[in-house]
Amino acid sequence: MDFQFKNVLYKDFYNHWNSTETDKIDYLEMVKEFSNYGIKELSLNNGLSEDENMRLFNTPRVPEMIYLILKGLKIKKLL
Repeated sequence: MDFQFKNVLYKDFYNHWNSTETDKIDYLEMVKEFSNYGIKELSLNNGLSEDENMRLFNTPRVPEMIYLILKGLKIKKLL
C-alpha cells in the first residue's frame, strides 16, 4: 500500500472511497486473492491462452499489449 500512497491524489481517493463505500479497497485481500490465482485460472477468465497471457506480461511493445487486451475483451464479448 505504501507504493500506491506515493500518489497523493490516489491516497485521497482511497481514503474517501473507504470512508463512504461499503465495498472497501482492501490490498491485503487482493494480494491473497492474486496469490491463489495462477496463469491457468487467468486464461480461463480473460479470453487469452496461457501463451498469450505470458506474451502480455512480458512484452515491452505497447501495440502488442493493446492488441492482446482487446483480443481478450472481444473473445469475452466485453467489447
